[in-house]
Amino acid sequence: MTALSRRSPWIPILVLFLLALARPSRGTSEDIRVEAAWLPHILDDKSSVAVAPDPSEARLARRVSVSISKRRYGSTLATSVVAAGVRQHHPASVCLKASGLEITSRQEVHDASGCITLLRVRRGADEATVATTYLSHRGETTCSLAKRIASGVWARLRGAESRWTHLQLLDASQARARSRLRLLLNAIQRRNTP
Repeated sequence: MTALSRRSPWIPILVLFLLALARPSRGTSEDIRVEAAWLPHILDDKSSVAVAPDPSEARLARRVSVSISKRRYGSTLATSVVAAGVRQHHPASVCLKASGLEITSRQEVHDASGCITLLRVRRGADEATVATTYLSHRGETTCSLAKRIASGVWARLRGAESRWTHLQLLDASQARARSRLRLLLNAIQRRNTP
């Protein structure tokens, strides 16, 4: 052990993290696109319609191993960002603030289908709820971006697949956003169970 690593136990961890970030992803963009296209259709009904990603989302989708899909289900706007790397996801608050939305409250909800975060947002006098979660390709959920990144780094160090989906549903009704995200999670978890 070097004198530098004895002084700071975080240096070896930081080195491993940086090595994992530099290592190429095992996923292919074709695999990812199939998965992302499937996710929003779980809630599909006659009133659903595909929505074009905004310019910043389109730039993100041009990266290797990233796919973005958006659909509107009546009053609910669903966004799915699937990524095989560890740098493609960021907190939902970043996109929401960039869209001109102010986050007024945050609540984590844990139950049998996993963890979701409910964000109450406002633009002027209009209020809405964003229900969001990170979902692994194995059907596990987390509300924590740090846990999602740590899991991705660990998988990359082991040479294993690490594909995560950031699901985000925006609706004026908190109950509707929450229940539709639960429907989506339950369907995905049923699909991923042998």
